[in-house]
Amino acid sequence: MPQTRVFFCFALILCLSACQKKPQHTFDEQPRQAKTSVMSFSCDQISQNIQSINNRSTVQALQEVNFRLKQCLPQLTMSERTTLLYASTAMYQRFLAADRTPKQQMVFEQYAQNTNMYPTLQQEHINEFSPRDRYLIEHQGQAFYELYDANGRTMYRRQPQYLKEVFAPYLPPAEQIFINHLAEQNQQPIFAKQTFNLTWSEIANRAQFWERYAHQYPNSLFVEDAQRLKFAYIHFLFHGLPSMPVSNLYEGEDNINPEALMEIKMLSEEPHSQIAKKAQKFLQFLHISEHERDQRIPVELSATEQRADSKEIIMESKQLDQFIGLNDPLAVDSTHINRDCFSDAICITHVGNVANKLPSKQQF
Repeated sequence: MPQTRVFFCFALILCLSACQKKPQHTFDEQPRQAKTSVMSFSCDQISQNIQSINNRSTVQALQEVNFRLKQCLPQLTMSERTTLLYASTAMYQRFLAADRTPKQQMVFEQYAQNTNMYPTLQQEHINEFSPRDRYLIEHQGQAFYELYDANGRTMYRRQPQYLKEVFAPYLPPAEQIFINHLAEQNQQPIFAKQTFNLTWSEIANRAQFWERYAHQYPNSLFVEDAQRLKFAYIHFLFHGLPSMPVSNLYEGEDNINPEALMEIKMLSEEPHSQIAKKAQKFLQFLHISEHERDQRIPVELSATEQRADSKEIIMESKQLDQFIGLNDPLAVDSTHINRDCFSDAICITHVGNVANKLPSKQQF
């Protein structure tokens, strides 16, 4: 009898052990297979998901696509990642497009930036905005987009942090550096009320940074835009803005903005720098008389420039550019018309109606 009990207990233990192991195995395998299948389907469809976003899409739909992008990018090839990077730019341009009547455009430009600061103003004018603007303004700050002041013009933009957070971790070092630095530089607008939102020192430092980047990463996907940024900041340093010029006639150091002049002198002493050579020639130009300039640096003005009240200033500016070699090597590149390097983490081209297809590097 005791032996029977022992045998019965042993058999019961084996039975219970088998029953416990089988459900554990089934529970572990099935969800893993299902998860892989769902993820594979999502990534196969990611291009179509991106193309489906337009100016009728909701913020929730855009957030869903961005979530899928974050999940899928680690699984894709580098070529697929860069293609989707440019496609995401087209996606945001479609999403942020708003059709407006002339009156709605006027209301948008006058009041859009003030809707958060003055809620009563928003209530007063909310019905005068286009339906799409009402929706976008209500949800700005979500899904990586916001209103911003583009040198006096109110626009929507994809926030620079988007590419830094979503794409940069899965790109090569050169592209990571470009995106991370431009995202930081463009976090705040560089213009404010037609003047610089930067110090002259920051302008000089950025010119040097993009010069070094273009030299260090000649094969970068963004090397042309690095050259464009370098040229833009050099131009700012030597010319300023129409409302904030470095000088009017570039005659002697006393005629130069003192802070800009200090930075140019410091740059002129930098070794192994093309910007330094331009800074040296800039300082030389200041001491060339007007008569000698006309003899040594002949330039032609257009008929419109000849009639302008600022004819003399235009002449001096063109002579300066010619003397120091301040020309934009990409100016004749038609694929870079309306190139904007100051609102996002990459340079983008603003277009009216973006084609509903995956864009190429030449388009963005």
